[in-house]
Amino acid sequence: MIENFMHIKLKEDTNIYCPVCGETLSVPFETDHCNHVLFIYSSDTDEFVYVLEQNQQIIDKSIKEADARYSALENAIGYLKSTTVIFFEVTFSGIACGPASYTFTIGIDLAN
Repeated sequence: MIENFMHIKLKEDTNIYCPVCGETLSVPFETDHCNHVLFIYSSDTDEFVYVLEQNQQIIDKSIKEADARYSALENAIGYLKSTTVIFFEVTFSGIACGPASYTFTIGIDLAN
């Protein structure tokens, strides 16, 4: 079990906010986020859709070291976890041509 990890299920088009500064996190549509957001990872595409510039080397290392045992996301969480970092796995659900959902994992540094 990963410490500081929360699973959240929301209706599509529900806003989520940074718990530190209150800025709206337009997942994944914005390319810039507040400096509390360390990364945003899309489970649907298995890629990091946003990375805070100062963490790019850590994310690159996480991707490079990914294997059958640990995914790039699991590696990144392992490198970035601390007592001030929380991870939200957010699943948005709605209706398109039928039921649709997408999931993102967001790393947030409460002390940054």
